[in-house]
Amino acid sequence: PWFNEDEPICWWSPEPRCVIYPQNYKPSKSLLRNMKKHGYAITVNHAFEQVIRSCSLPRSYADETWISEDIIQGYCEMFNAGY
Repeated sequence: PWFNEDEPICWWSPEPRCVIYPQNYKPSKSLLRNMKKHGYAITVNHAFEQVIRSCSLPRSYADETWISEDIIQGYCEMFNAGY
C-alpha cells in the first residue's frame, strides 16, 4: 500500500519511470496473432473509471487495496481534466 486509510493521500512519481511511447511500440507477430484469435484489442484512455474500479477490487492474496474511493475519485477528476 502507498498510504494508510486515515492518512493523507500521497502522490508518487518514482524515478526512473517506465514510459512506453505508443508510436515506437511494435507488438510481436505472436502477440498480434493471439490478440486476433481471442478478439483482444489494445486501447488507450478508454473506460478509465471502469478500469480503475476493477483494479481496486480485493485480490485473492490480500484483503485490502490501496486504491480507495478517494483515489478513484481523484484519478477520475484528473483524467476528466485531461491529465
